[in-house]
Amino acid sequence: MSKGLEFISSFTWGHALANTGTTLSGSQNFQTISNLNYGADYSSAAWDIRLNFTTGFTWQIPFGRGRQFGSTMNRALDAVVGNWQTNGILTLHTGQPYTVNASGCQGVWAGCFPDLVTGTNSNAAPAGGRTPSEWFNTANFTAPASLTEGNLGDNTNYGPPLRNLDFSVFKDFVFTERVRMQFRAEVFNLANTPQFNFPNSTYGSANFGEVTSTLPGTERHIQFGLKLLF
Repeated sequence: MSKGLEFISSFTWGHALANTGTTLSGSQNFQTISNLNYGADYSSAAWDIRLNFTTGFTWQIPFGRGRQFGSTMNRALDAVVGNWQTNGILTLHTGQPYTVNASGCQGVWAGCFPDLVTGTNSNAAPAGGRTPSEWFNTANFTAPASLTEGNLGDNTNYGPPLRNLDFSVFKDFVFTERVRMQFRAEVFNLANTPQFNFPNSTYGSANFGEVTSTLPGTERHIQFGLKLLF
């Protein structure tokens, strides 16, 4: 800590692989390619987050009795403007994988996928860039060939990234050397940044490729609290 400021940062780059999905990790539209060979499902795991950056900080604002500025101010003024602290947590990470599936496969007793147009990338962005109305280039997919389950496979696409800043302000009211009360104002998702859900990834559906919702509970939340420390 230096001059009331401290922070911690972490960056990870990884790649998780698995041949199944889990309920807790999302596993959006995960399909079984072969009931006789689960190894055929080996692909990017539903919890695969390639790039993940997190940083957090706390700053004891150097203003008030006993601090760098205003150290000799009277107690009444200090009770209003002294002993403030700010805190923040910034999280940035890439999206999770999901599976583009299809319906209407005939003579197949496992999953059903669309066919990928030769020479294209299933996760390619549209010509005008990714938007909620078209997250990936839907023209790169066609209906599965007759009596096949399609040629695409599991978890070939990646969902929207997450960008979130939580911020809080604390204020200490010192009663005695051992007793103080802390006021807390906390804001989750300070900028109210939309945290988009997976796009619709069922080939042939009316809104194929569209993001139609945000992650539940990710809108901005504000809460206040009092904490007695002794």
